[in-house]
Amino acid sequence: MKKTVVKGQPGTRPVRSNIVTVRTSAQVLNSDLEASAAFRLVDQNQSLRFSVGDLEVIQGLDLAVQLMDIGEVAEVKISPKHAYGEIGYQADGVPTVPGDATLLYTIELLKVEPPQEIENLTTAERIQIAHHKVDRGNFWYNRKEPMLSLSLYQRAVSLLEAPSDRYIAPEETVLLNAAKARAYGNLSSAQVQEGVWDEGLRSVNNALRYDANNGKLWLRKVKIYKEKGQIEDAVNACEDLLQKGSLVGESFHQNARRELTVLRKSKRQADDKEKAMYQRMLGSQSKLSGGQAGGSSRTSPQPEEVRPTSSGGGRAPDSGNPNRKLLLFGVAAAVAVAGAIIGIRYYQTSH
Repeated sequence: MKKTVVKGQPGTRPVRSNIVTVRTSAQVLNSDLEASAAFRLVDQNQSLRFSVGDLEVIQGLDLAVQLMDIGEVAEVKISPKHAYGEIGYQADGVPTVPGDATLLYTIELLKVEPPQEIENLTTAERIQIAHHKVDRGNFWYNRKEPMLSLSLYQRAVSLLEAPSDRYIAPEETVLLNAAKARAYGNLSSAQVQEGVWDEGLRSVNNALRYDANNGKLWLRKVKIYKEKGQIEDAVNACEDLLQKGSLVGESFHQNARRELTVLRKSKRQADDKEKAMYQRMLGSQSKLSGGQAGGSSRTSPQPEEVRPTSSGGGRAPDSGNPNRKLLLFGVAAAVAVAGAIIGIRYYQTSH
């Protein structure tokens, strides 16, 4: 609910992607929707600047400014759903807004600017804006809103990876790569939380391009491979981490060694199960062939005896013997199945 206190300049309302500057203060309302004495004024800003529609502020404030003109002062009542929800908000560990709080905002729209064109930004500006988006993504991530954090991390990555014709000094390249590593790393964390493993793997690999000695990223890569069932790749990632030596820190080394022990045990168990499956398949075919031949012996079928004909000559074994055909068919089928399984394992480990 919005109430205009001071009218602004008609026709100056901001739209999505505009940059606005506002002055704000808010009061926490009690159950009777009256100002609470326990929380007088919260969320006070003399000059808050943000991009409209980019999740940089709470949804109620973002929507309210789109209904205001420059110079307008308005009071806006914002429900918990569009404010800080069930969790509330803490500043420096101190509860500022309780959970399920309705807020009464006083907002003054000071300025509206056109959207920022990426190609017009300096490298330093791109880095600054990207860090701001990652910070805001962390805000939503910590509030258990991974989809909102994903959106902000992806916008930060797009901003940093956008092509630019500007000259980038060596010291700026270092800062730019550090910003990319941070954005990709946080993006991979949110993707892992959402269980999108392929996307998470791409993001963590991109982060490692810019921060190859980050132990946390390497262990995240191991986790992704484990979740994808690619145990051999997980083992290789652990070994790569251990080869980094002191560059990644002893705590990550210890975690990698523990992971490697578990992974190698899992791999041995998987190999043993696979070997046993092959043996069962081949064994069942042998039993089937032996049983249909009418014999009780478990030994392999013997070559058919060559019997003399009436003319004293010999004849070749009967190639039309149904038991022999069945045996040959069983062996061929087992070989084909084993080959298919090996092919599937090769494909999984090579992708």
